[in-house]
Amino acid sequence: MSTNEVEAVIQKVVKLSDCVVFGVSIPHCDGKAGMAVIADPNRIVDLSSLFTELTKRLPAYSIPLFVRITSQIELTGSFKLSKTNLEKDGFDINRIKDPLYFLDRKVGTYVLLDASLYEDILSGRLLL
Repeated sequence: MSTNEVEAVIQKVVKLSDCVVFGVSIPHCDGKAGMAVIADPNRIVDLSSLFTELTKRLPAYSIPLFVRITSQIELTGSFKLSKTNLEKDGFDINRIKDPLYFLDRKVGTYVLLDASLYEDILSGRLLL
């Protein structure tokens, strides 16, 4: 599935219009992991419900491993949502001030990405 298709599904599920999806590189992993950034200034997104709905509507490989909740997403000069700075930030908790969540498949929901979990991902102790 394309990132545009995943964005469309997320937008329908969370009932918010501003969402971008892209791939982030993770050390010790081939390819990229999916990351969704959702503009949710009122913090109404229920991440447990989001995961449940995504499992019904997307193949497992298309469900983003990371979800970042932000107040707004920058626009380009032509008023499109800009991914550039978001892609640069990746899932680096040292750069990101917004809440950032990781899909913990064992628990079946997104969990807050803290320093310990972040280090486990970077070091390869947590296999994705």
